[in-house]
Amino acid sequence: MEPKQCPFCESNDSQEYAITDKNRKVQVWCGKCGAEGPLADSMEEATVSWNNRADEASRQEAFDECLFIVDAHIALHRDNGTDATRMPLEAVAHRIRILKDTPCST
Repeated sequence: MEPKQCPFCESNDSQEYAITDKNRKVQVWCGKCGAEGPLADSMEEATVSWNNRADEASRQEAFDECLFIVDAHIALHRDNGTDATRMPLEAVAHRIRILKDTPCST
């Protein structure tokens, strides 16, 4: 299993390395920006944790895009004085914000 690109700088320079402490933990880190994944007992576990972190970053980006579209639609209707559709979209935007802040289950 290979580490996915860095969720912070989008570099493909993610690498695995061992921590030289008494617990002999390992982790994935980004060779470009220095981001570090969680410590793990094996390289496979470290890579899975890193890749889940990358998936979470993609999920957050998707939520941000949805919120941008909904907010733009709300603003358009507000500017045009057509408030009839604004209220349901505000409820949708609120729900997306709640889901965005809820960690996805793995």
